[in-house]
Amino acid sequence: MRDALSLTDQALAYGNGQIHRNQVLSMLGTLDQRHLHGLLHHLADGDGAAMLAKVAEICALGPDFDQLHAELAGLLHRIALTQLLGSSPDTLASDGAEVQQLAARLAPQDVQLYYQMALMGRKELPLAPDGRAGLEMSLLRMLAFAPATAEPGGPSTSPSRPTPR
Repeated sequence: MRDALSLTDQALAYGNGQIHRNQVLSMLGTLDQRHLHGLLHHLADGDGAAMLAKVAEICALGPDFDQLHAELAGLLHRIALTQLLGSSPDTLASDGAEVQQLAARLAPQDVQLYYQMALMGRKELPLAPDGRAGLEMSLLRMLAFAPATAEPGGPSTSPSRPTPR
């Protein structure tokens, strides 16, 4: 309870006497989930340029890159659960409809691979030149590598998304 009161006092001071959601997210170093949704939509589109533009937008907010990787992995986990269960397991989440949409757009094998890459990106973050480079490399890996399905007599392809731009 003391922690809650302390955080409330900090939020009031940070917001000049008022508490606003975006200011509290900024104060806590967390990111609005819509940014992560946007990254995954650009990834699903195979649009590397838009994805990197979104990274630049996120970086302007001064995020904690370790936490960002953790939140990305958490979102991918929720998408995988939604794909398995057929509906969002977290009915109280404000982004349940968006998670449903992403679950329909992304192939389950891609979600699993992206999840692994987010975990590895988080693990490798201390080795990256800086947080932004670590995040970009994690996302570029997701964009570049997707599970391939081989058709008899044909080349390996990934039908889940278009070729990266």
